[in-house]
Amino acid sequence: MKLESLYKSEKPVPIICDSFINTLGLVRSFGEEGINSIVIDFKKGIATASKYASWIKSPHPKEEESFILFLIALGKKLRTKGFILVTNDIWLLPIARNKKRLEKYFIVPMSNWDIVNNALNKTFLYDFAKRYHISHPKTCIIKNLDIDYDKLKGLRYPIILKPSMTTDFTGVVEEPRNTIVKDEKDLKRWLESIRKYQFKNIEIIAQEYIPGGIETLYTITSYTDMNGQLKAFSIGHKIRQYPLNAGTITSGKVIYNELLYNTAKDFFQKFKFHGIANTEFKYDERDNSFKLIEINARPGKWNYSACATGINLPLIAYKDLIFNDTSDGILFNKKELIWIDGLNDYIAYIKINHKYFWSIKNLISWWKSFDDKSNKVYAIFNIHDMKPFFYSFGIKIQNRLKRIFL
Repeated sequence: MKLESLYKSEKPVPIICDSFINTLGLVRSFGEEGINSIVIDFKKGIATASKYASWIKSPHPKEEESFILFLIALGKKLRTKGFILVTNDIWLLPIARNKKRLEKYFIVPMSNWDIVNNALNKTFLYDFAKRYHISHPKTCIIKNLDIDYDKLKGLRYPIILKPSMTTDFTGVVEEPRNTIVKDEKDLKRWLESIRKYQFKNIEIIAQEYIPGGIETLYTITSYTDMNGQLKAFSIGHKIRQYPLNAGTITSGKVIYNELLYNTAKDFFQKFKFHGIANTEFKYDERDNSFKLIEINARPGKWNYSACATGINLPLIAYKDLIFNDTSDGILFNKKELIWIDGLNDYIAYIKINHKYFWSIKNLISWWKSFDDKSNKVYAIFNIHDMKPFFYSFGIKIQNRLKRIFL
């Protein structure tokens, strides 16, 4: 659909910030229901190739005032208020901070800035969890990279280290955002590697690493209304991730879990969060509990897995805020499936098993690593929307040729 048609649409048009896998999931969730989206980004990603989307180049969101003025100009072109969603924290920050300015032209399905900021700030998040008795890993805060070893004595190694504000590291630090250290010497080495960036007023979360493989890392993808009431959700756990120790999901299984549902519902009600969120917990078999790891105050990478089970969270949020139309009761995933980020998951599999990359035998063993009985859905490949797959394939070939000849 051409942009001019979307500008004239009598229905609110989804305006989705960013153009990669997260956004592709949202674009397809709307598109399969006959609602086309406008994707905005300062560079072109795979979601712009979808038949359900039109792309507009935007200023970089770090240029906050220019970006907000760009959005306002876009809003003025729309016949009705746009429905704005974000899929990355670099977009979330300026939009949440300027929510009141944008609400004249857009429906903004997210909490006000104070709550969004609290979700982004892990120091606040874990203080909140402690205050309201929400299960979470034992945690210590390292301020300005100065260690109070007396406080750290309460934590058992290995310890996971991560910035209190993820955006502090984004585009700045070469080291992985989440790092696991096995002892005090390892901890000192990591802190020394971070000091070279000369951060000011930075806080690092030092947290006891909960035993268990990545299959114990569960995500609840949810929509909560303006009162913080859980309206719809989908639960799943990781199968693989990349980087291997503390990375981004490359494959996962959607599977309902009653204990996690009750834990998450209690958390959302107390936190008063509104919008689509991607909240991570880790199962701790030592006390049979799910411990809060983080909340991403926006849709996550594998948001389309919820839609594939019949829980179309973007559409549910859209209908709730535009038509006040939500079903009675809480909607949740009624079937199991496996979500796969094709090539990235194959790379993760090869790394884990120390295999050579190009091998038919390895491809077959990778494929057999999944449960044959489960339905599968893919991050990029979709028989009804093939252009993003070919676009992605073309980019990978282009990048490979650059490495060979440049």
